[in-house]
Amino acid sequence: MKPLDNTKLVHVGGQYMVIPIGADPKLAGILIINRTAAELFERFKDGADRPALEAWLRAEYDLSQEEAADGVEEFFAVLRDPGLLVEE
Repeated sequence: MKPLDNTKLVHVGGQYMVIPIGADPKLAGILIINRTAAELFERFKDGADRPALEAWLRAEYDLSQEEAADGVEEFFAVLRDPGLLVEE
């Protein structure tokens, strides 16, 4: 799994947004996410895999393995719904 290549994370007016870049009509719109999801998105775009994202969540928020795994799955679902996640 990886994030769609033609996306950009921006921070404007206190909001984090994933913006599709290009003319793909399936990607119309902006996805507004929170600070934690923005950090996960940046790490994911930089090549972090699921275990690395879970490890970051566990360390950053003192979560259990199960809580971190659930959090990463929820993050992937947020990206998957509007088509921002590429299944490999």
